[in-house]
Amino acid sequence: MDRDAVEAINIFGDLVTGFGWGHAKIYLSLKGGEPKTARQLIEETGLVRSKTYSALNYLLERGIVRCTDAHPANYQILNPDKFLNDLLRKTITRLNNKRMQLRKLNANGNGDADKEYLIKINGTQTRIIDYTNRAQVKDKDEARQIKRVLDRFIDELEHK
Repeated sequence: MDRDAVEAINIFGDLVTGFGWGHAKIYLSLKGGEPKTARQLIEETGLVRSKTYSALNYLLERGIVRCTDAHPANYQILNPDKFLNDLLRKTITRLNNKRMQLRKLNANGNGDADKEYLIKINGTQTRIIDYTNRAQVKDKDEARQIKRVLDRFIDELEHK
């Protein structure tokens, strides 16, 4: 089981942070497909009760195992495809959020080279249009950032 535990740690360690020896021992104990109670897992893995429950909670939170409603609770491995698809979806969402954060961070620095804006002035009504997605800017922070860039632009014109 030790070689298998090392392999499980290598596989899951690249996918989720904190996957260690106890998690691997429980995962391998469950890999036969039959649901097992925490007591059975404690006996099979040799882990103490607190470590077993801690590892089970970790595996449950990450969608690697599931818990049945039976009493006592039974645990079993989830389909690896479901786990990996869920992880992929969460990773894509997290990366998209990071992309937006980086764009916002870059916009707060020297300006966002990918952004183009159209300022429409019609009598008393003024609108700022994000040219890349053809939508009116309604976010106050984005409008303030545009104002800061325009103020710098005007300052540069005044000093010429």
